[in-house]
Amino acid sequence: MEIDKKRYRTVQKKIRLTEKENDVLNKKIEKSGCETFQSFAFMMLFDGEVFFQDFSELNQLNYEIGKLGNNINQLARAANIYKQVSPDDVQELTDELERLRELIEEKLNNLTRRKRE
Repeated sequence: MEIDKKRYRTVQKKIRLTEKENDVLNKKIEKSGCETFQSFAFMMLFDGEVFFQDFSELNQLNYEIGKLGNNINQLARAANIYKQVSPDDVQELTDELERLRELIEEKLNNLTRRKRE
């Protein structure tokens, strides 16, 4: 009882579902990206819809950028060992990679922010 007095939300709503309805609901929750039924229900009740963004292509792009970063590190190592690549060239590549990461992060933030508004 003590816990209930501390709750911010004191009104409880219940629904009953068939097994099939529950399976469909669970699939929708999973697809939505919501972690819990409650967060899914809030979005559906107050926004009227749940937005799902498939970021798999952007995640793949981010992975590829990480691999580019690794290649730049290898170039930097070669530049230090063999003195065939100038440190300025390595720094320029590193700066470009960082700008690309910032651009992707900004675009992702804009996409997710736009869907929430």
